[in-house]
Amino acid sequence: MTDDEPLAVFDDDMDARFAASVAELRKARGWSQERLAKMLTRRGVRDMTGLVISRIEAGRRKVRLQEAVGLAQVFGVTLLSMTKQDEMLNAIVLLSGQVRDLRALQSDFLDTAERFAANVHESATYVLRVIDDLRASGDLDADAQDLLSRYERGARGALEFGPSEIASKVTWPRTPEGKNGERQAEV
Repeated sequence: MTDDEPLAVFDDDMDARFAASVAELRKARGWSQERLAKMLTRRGVRDMTGLVISRIEAGRRKVRLQEAVGLAQVFGVTLLSMTKQDEMLNAIVLLSGQVRDLRALQSDFLDTAERFAANVHESATYVLRVIDDLRASGDLDADAQDLLSRYERGARGALEFGPSEIASKVTWPRTPEGKNGERQAEV
């Protein structure tokens, strides 16, 4: 991550995810709301009761920063994990890695397309030389001449475009920003 990347994704559901985490973590430990409130009070969190915990879990009461830190400490987790931001960040990191891999595959694919096009061009040139040599020998019957004419049309068709022009026909979808390297697809 760079300095200008956000460390968390802030949205309208953050409070709801936090409240759901409080309930999930408390229930997973088998604690009552009253027991959780007493644990927080022992850590110096003021005005904490079972009823307050109930209202927090139901999303009917906002959590103060001191309470959020106390809850995370009691549960032994991070504040980030209580808002499910770590899951979102993991998904973002995974996705950015997949995009990076896709760009590398794109580059490899385009390089392969260029090599393939160069090989087609080279092969067509060779076929035309062989056809010229066979015709120069003068020992061809009508069927052989017909066959050579068909091969010649195919080879000349392959030479109609150069290797870079053939490779440029390979398209790749545009990214939302319109960036994907040197070639842009006609979508």
